[in-house]
Amino acid sequence: MKNIQNTGQCAPHQMDIFIPSHGLNSLVLGKKPFRQSEIFRILIKNGWIPTTTDELEQVLIQFRDHADELEKEFSIEGAVIPMSFIINNGDQDPAILLNGFGEGYGDTGDHFAVTDEGKVIYTTVQEGYKEGIEWLHKLVTEDLVDPEAFTQEWSTYVAKGKNHRYGLCFTWDIANIDNNEDYVMLPALTGPDGMRNITRQNNSETSGYDRGRCVLTSSCRNTALAAAWIDQMYAPLQSPQNNWGTYGEKDSFNIFELSTNKDGGEMLKHMDLGDQSPVEVREAQSVNGPLAVLNEYYDVYVTQPEDAKWRLDNMHETYLQDMNSKYVYPNVFMSIDDTNKVSQYDTDIKKYAEQKKADWILNGGIEKEWDFYLKKMEQYGLSDYISIKQKYFDEYQKSLSEEK
Repeated sequence: MKNIQNTGQCAPHQMDIFIPSHGLNSLVLGKKPFRQSEIFRILIKNGWIPTTTDELEQVLIQFRDHADELEKEFSIEGAVIPMSFIINNGDQDPAILLNGFGEGYGDTGDHFAVTDEGKVIYTTVQEGYKEGIEWLHKLVTEDLVDPEAFTQEWSTYVAKGKNHRYGLCFTWDIANIDNNEDYVMLPALTGPDGMRNITRQNNSETSGYDRGRCVLTSSCRNTALAAAWIDQMYAPLQSPQNNWGTYGEKDSFNIFELSTNKDGGEMLKHMDLGDQSPVEVREAQSVNGPLAVLNEYYDVYVTQPEDAKWRLDNMHETYLQDMNSKYVYPNVFMSIDDTNKVSQYDTDIKKYAEQKKADWILNGGIEKEWDFYLKKMEQYGLSDYISIKQKYFDEYQKSLSEEK
């Protein structure tokens, strides 16, 4: 297990997060680069940068009212769309706009957040969330939101972006949607009561480290052979290919070319993607699975991808100063019983919450239905769900204090 051991020696302080307390023989390490402060990203046409939610609304109105002029001036194919997104779709969801309302918890990918007092909460039952959803519905009534934002798939979202139709859109990498020259990251917006915050995504204290990349169980008939194969996935020249893609494939666009570093050793060099969509090129070649791309590998085994470095620098410059929360929910191991409970709760509660989120933004009615919604969430088991999450958060914090 030479490669895994070498990886652990480079990042010994992280290895303890990969060892479960129950009876699975697990090899689950996944170290991905450039994810130090995971947040949603929001991109807006350069030169149209508001600082408050009210100003954003006025900017979107300008896109709407001057659509014909913009279409002619910039030869835009199709109608200008002030704001588009894919509802409940990770980086493509408009959740970051909710941060300016209430206590600033906004919404997260799994809908959990932690207060500065260490209390685990569910974001979609907070008053600030309700206020933010009401405001987003107001934007819909003003014809500022893409009608297809509630039904469109990735391919449709990208196609409209490639025709330069968006004033404002949401994604991890704007180059996948349009280009990174005409757009800038929209900073945190101050809400109607002066709240300004960026909610970090859960697990971001160990951001870049994933569990579940690979698991060996008692069903494996040749654990030694399987473990040896997994170990090869952590080889310094193999892991970058698992993460991004490979080189030398004929009749396809390659992520890398095999080059050499300053000492003459083999090194994977990122190729210029040109006008190709980075995510589509990478998804065509990358296999993910177990891997480790460490900072020590850059310019030795692999070059830094310029688009990721650009994105990271911009995120730090734009968002870091407004990340005010003390805690994020960590990556924890749970007992098998609690894991099963959480899986069921997540299926029922998350599905219902996201269904109502889309419905309320599109059709309104959150104020009228709010009390019934809260009761329904309790019927699905929200309090027990939160108590389980709270238990493991408290255990995690206790383990940190014991290490000091």
